[in-house]
Amino acid sequence: MESKACVIDPALLPTLKGLLLETYASLQPKPVDYENRQVMINVFNKIAEQIFGKKNGLPIVEAFGSFTMDLFTPESDLDLSVNFNTDTKDLYPRKDKINAIRKLTKILYSHQRDGRCYGVLPISTARVPVLKVTDQGTGVECDISIENKDGMSRSMIIKFISSIDERFRILCYLMKFWAKAHDVNSPKDQTMSSMSIISLVAFHLQTRRPPILPAFSAILKDGSDYASIEKNVSLFKGFGSSNKESIAELFVSMMIKLLSVDGLWEQGLCASNFEGSWISKTWGKGVGNLSVEDFLDQSQNFARCVGMGQMRTICECLRATVSDLSKFFMGKIAAPKLKALLFGPLNQGLVDQPQGDFLRLYPGIQLQHQGQAMFGPPPRAAHHPAVLNGLHPYGSIGAQQMQHTDNRLVQRPPYGMRQGFWR
Repeated sequence: MESKACVIDPALLPTLKGLLLETYASLQPKPVDYENRQVMINVFNKIAEQIFGKKNGLPIVEAFGSFTMDLFTPESDLDLSVNFNTDTKDLYPRKDKINAIRKLTKILYSHQRDGRCYGVLPISTARVPVLKVTDQGTGVECDISIENKDGMSRSMIIKFISSIDERFRILCYLMKFWAKAHDVNSPKDQTMSSMSIISLVAFHLQTRRPPILPAFSAILKDGSDYASIEKNVSLFKGFGSSNKESIAELFVSMMIKLLSVDGLWEQGLCASNFEGSWISKTWGKGVGNLSVEDFLDQSQNFARCVGMGQMRTICECLRATVSDLSKFFMGKIAAPKLKALLFGPLNQGLVDQPQGDFLRLYPGIQLQHQGQAMFGPPPRAAHHPAVLNGLHPYGSIGAQQMQHTDNRLVQRPPYGMRQGFWR
């Protein structure tokens, strides 16, 4: 299906690879970004306890989405779920979810009046009722839902799959940033959700020859619980080692692949991570402009929010990108120009932000102290440097930075993960 013409000069692939890896490196969160989000989790656990009380450790506010998948950037939203039970299935009635959202909204409106947060917006009519709020100190936007076990399960699975081949994580970052730069990564604007982008990246790697990732059916064959996923993923370590394609080759071929199927989505073409192949599928009216099958619930489409006009825009962006790549390979544009065309101006948004500049961007970065003023000091925990080093994605250096910043904070693995989750 990759028939769209794109002139590729193999001699320039190393230059493109360097450009892409430089962009990937610039998107990586720093220790303070992990710290800020962990403190936000602590803060919302305090709020939940104030509202709902606490019994047997519940409710508990847990992160999911890009943070737990370790696919977030400093500007990413933080997805949070307020969980009232330990079931892995979402059995909470919708009316109770909306009621909980209303109680949280009331408290956050109060904090908004006091200048601690802004943008408080409950959306109870959404498929998954959500409450949006942005912290004044860090600028971190939080999307709070109730008992979002589906989102948590999918995040856990993607995190485990990332361990099979590092190219998956790198390509996810690049494709998400490309989509952001082209304004096609916003479900509320009827473009692609992050999960649909991540799933398309996985699908691309599943359908290479030889494949880099296995069909998810092999990973899910014993169930979607933590232990089964961990066990089955461990069987596929090094699965794609026989495929030697570089990030540059994979990036180019993915753009070509997605452009090649323009016009086939409406005929029932669907990308299935579960099968690891293209399938034919018919959806309800208005939800099949782009078809990316949910790997846990095959009756759902991860890209159901994409509108017809927006799909045309996505295809136009793909066409422009393939054209820009061709011009680069033909020597008509230089690497810096290509980088700007792919990911936006070099001084915009996330790229090339100097380390430590967050204190200037977010004057209230010391959110631990804001949390202390609002909700009292967080509970003290004995420090175990070995545990910190194991959990923190930056290893001992990142852990030491966190410990130095505030000696009270010990990061724990999200979604009940045991030690070593971040490795």
